[in-house]
This record gives sequence, C-alpha cells and structure tokens, in this order.
Amino acid sequence: MLLRLTPAEMLKQWRLMTLLEPLAPADSGAAMERTDAVDADGICTAKMRAWYLRQLDTAPVGLLEVSDISSSLTLHCLAEEDAYSISLPREVRRVVGVRLTGWREPVVPAEAAERADCSSNPYLRGGDCRPIVTLRDRTLHILSPLCDEAGIEEVSVVMEPSDGMYVFDELLLGSITSEDLKL
Repeated sequence: MLLRLTPAEMLKQWRLMTLLEPLAPADSGAAMERTDAVDADGICTAKMRAWYLRQLDTAPVGLLEVSDISSSLTLHCLAEEDAYSISLPREVRRVVGVRLTGWREPVVPAEAAERADCSSNPYLRGGDCRPIVTLRDRTLHILSPLCDEAGIEEVSVVMEPSDGMYVFDELLLGSITSEDLKL
C-alpha cells in the first residue's frame, strides 16, 4: 500500500523507526530531550531526505509511485543524426519505460544503453520491434527510425514529488539501515 506522508508525518515515522521517539503511550508524559546542542530533528530530516532520494533511485519500481508524463513532453527530431530526443523535467529521478507510436512495448533506457553503439549500423539498428533508447543528461535519445506520424505514447517515470510529500510503499520503511540511525 502506498503511503503519502507530509514531511512532519515522515519525520514522526523516521523517529519511530530509528528509536528516537519514546515507545511509551502518548499520554504517559514520557519525553526525550538532548542537551548537547544537536538539532536532532534537523539531522533526522537530512538523513530522511537522503534515504528517500536513494529509494527513488534504486528501490524496486513496484514500491514507488510511477507517473506517465507523456502528455507534457515533446518529441524533437535530430535530422543530422537520424534520431529523436525527449527532454525530461528536473523532478524525474528514474525512467521506467518509454513507448512511442508503433512500438510493441515500452523500452527501459538502462537496458537499451548497451545496444546504442549498434545504432549507426543500418543492419543492426533497432526498429519498432526492438527500439533503442538511451538516457543522458535528462534527455532521452531515441536511436531507432520512427514512422512519419510518430508520437509519444508513454513515458513512465519515478519523480520526486514537487509538493514535498513522501510517497512510497510502507514496505520501504523496513529498509532503514543502521547507518540511517546514527546521529
């Protein structure tokens, strides 16, 4: 189940998972306080954000929110290279799949990167059945010939939420490691 937490709610979860929150009932009056001038919440917030960005980059896709941003993108023709490009917004952390008009299924750029060097050979070049897409500097490069009416059908991505929310499957809370616990 996907959780959608505000920064304050995520900080509360983080403190519980790292044992910085007392495990006593809320009405018991138990409190924890540091007197060594360390801003525990500030440190927790920085570690929590680093953990979340790492999850967006590396966690299994099924545990994250995936968005289709195809309607906000434009396909640019690079005539001199017989290729196409799509510029991605800054919030995109990872591309999960790309599919253009006429392609049978979405392509994951990371898997296609190894085949990019074959794209200059007309006999090895990918087509609509085995398209080649690479990702460099927030730009998708489509290295396969396209039909004249080609368009973007799907670009599925993992994005950093622009509203500051933390969106992920609750199973990821179990991935907080001992490195994340140190203040």
